[in-house]
Amino acid sequence: MVKAIPVLDDGFRKAIIGIAKYGIISPVLIGILIQLLKLPWYVLIVVVPVFLFITFMEMKTHRKIKAGMKEGRLVLDKDSIRLLDGKGNELEKVEITPDTEVEVSGFHVGVIPQKPLFQKNKKNLPFNTIKLKNANYSGREYTFLLETDYMLVQLKNLLTHWKARGLIVYENQ
Repeated sequence: MVKAIPVLDDGFRKAIIGIAKYGIISPVLIGILIQLLKLPWYVLIVVVPVFLFITFMEMKTHRKIKAGMKEGRLVLDKDSIRLLDGKGNELEKVEITPDTEVEVSGFHVGVIPQKPLFQKNKKNLPFNTIKLKNANYSGREYTFLLETDYMLVQLKNLLTHWKARGLIVYENQ
């Protein structure tokens, strides 16, 4: 069974992107600040407020992500994919039948800061996607985040199980 964080709206997606950007900027500023300790104190008057502002924005984005994580879960198991709300109530359930085609792309844990984060075209973001097709529904798609490496291993095991059951499974890295 794979439990993941569903990326349901653009606001949550933007918050994830923001935390990745701030995660890159903060360490760089800390390094610069350490080097600046050798310079006169008046330079620190400019650098410290900028550093505090970036830290504040990072904390604000963390709160948005935490709130988004409480909104629900995506649960993938051998027979179905379920979307749960924050209290564990089932919002949506899609049965995995023998005629289902599954396409999984991504295989990322968390958000990996890469070049696409700074590009204007953000369609190549490091999110995971699963697309389902069969006679009952065509093109059902879920975007999600995996929190741990263990969940990534579980996802790969689940795909192996689906292949053994005879489902058509496409894996895109």
